[in-house]
Amino acid sequence: MRIFLSIGHSILKGGGCTSASGYINEYRYNKELAPYVKRALESKGHQCDIIQVPEYTYRSMSGEKTYKLPIANSGKYDLVCELHLNASNGNGYGMECLYYPGDKRGYAISNNACKEFEKLGFRNRGAKNGGWLYIINSTRPTAVLFESFFCDNKGDCDRAKRLGYSKIANAIANALTGTSGNVDVKPPKPEGQYFVMTDTPNDVLNVREQATYKSRTVSAYNHNSKIYVHEVVKNDTGTWYKIEYHKGKFGYVSAKYCRGIK
Repeated sequence: MRIFLSIGHSILKGGGCTSASGYINEYRYNKELAPYVKRALESKGHQCDIIQVPEYTYRSMSGEKTYKLPIANSGKYDLVCELHLNASNGNGYGMECLYYPGDKRGYAISNNACKEFEKLGFRNRGAKNGGWLYIINSTRPTAVLFESFFCDNKGDCDRAKRLGYSKIANAIANALTGTSGNVDVKPPKPEGQYFVMTDTPNDVLNVREQATYKSRTVSAYNHNSKIYVHEVVKNDTGTWYKIEYHKGKFGYVSAKYCRGIK
């Protein structure tokens, strides 16, 4: 099975985060969690692609839908899962999972998800109708949306921190695959924070304002230049390295024109 694992929300072009935030920031938490879920799924013999909306690219939340739906509906995926955290007034707590009404597979996964999180000590809020959500009503494969816990509830957040990413990831992987058992999911190798060498013989490597070839060029590096990678961004145009091309100014270079980790 190949799974589309989406990180809910994004960072907009102006720097604003579209997610909820409380004791834990929803977007940043799931951005950290997703690689653990991917590894847990792969340990069970499944393929998993993490889908993250390119940061500092879209001006509004509508860009998230524009970016995700063509990928989800590309025909490559058997299952769509989006990671979220819930929020209310600080008094809500527990886990719920949303699915498309009438989708028996979606209901079964959602029901399993709530039970898996209940084993971890979270309140089981049950499988819920998510038919109003674009990631559920506009995707061809079965789709589910995890609201793992409430990011503005101290008890939920303290529990999540005590459990760590590995146990949360195992609960999600078990629910998605209908299996049981946990694996020790090791922290993923950090992406970013290293040096690479540009590989553009007789040419230069353009630095783009955003992680896309259509974005304007803001700087360039000669062949064999050594550059420091702050972050790795993967999208439908490929893999990009976020770099600081001038003091306080950041841009993106295509990873396919770089080599080695120094």
